[in-house]
Amino acid sequence: MNPARSHLNLTTVLQGLLFLCVTILSASCSSDEASDGYVMRFKANGIQQEFVTGVGQTATFTLDDNQHIGLIVGSDGTRTMALKVYDTEEITVAVYRQFEPKDDGFTGSLIAYQDESGTEYTQGAVVPDIRVRITEITSTSVSGTFGGTLKAEGKPDLPITEGEFFVRRLE
Repeated sequence: MNPARSHLNLTTVLQGLLFLCVTILSASCSSDEASDGYVMRFKANGIQQEFVTGVGQTATFTLDDNQHIGLIVGSDGTRTMALKVYDTEEITVAVYRQFEPKDDGFTGSLIAYQDESGTEYTQGAVVPDIRVRITEITSTSVSGTFGGTLKAEGKPDLPITEGEFFVRRLE
């Protein structure tokens, strides 16, 4: 099997799962909830974006077989930014970059953004500038930074810069 094709297929599947998780998380949160200071902000192509409502500034952590997964979401109901990190060890304070094999799984991150028009931007098969840095994990919140270049079919590349989050931890 061609390793590049295998990686591309894995990336496509993971991106689909990422948006499914985001949809479920966004639907499970009420827009009447207070934000409690939770926020996700970043610049998309130099334009400031910010999510501060209670709709979906959340983080969840799961274990699937030997693969630890963290999902960090910011949403205002019309736009969504999703950060997903993977590791064979527990997700912790660290920098997660592009996918790399590790033990019986892999480590890395995915970033996906859906704008108000419904266009879905992801990092493509291999983008070395993607990074999600988790700077703190407590029993109630998760914080960190993120950035990288996202792509959408038929659209120019979308640089994501100055990304930061302080979100509610669900569990």
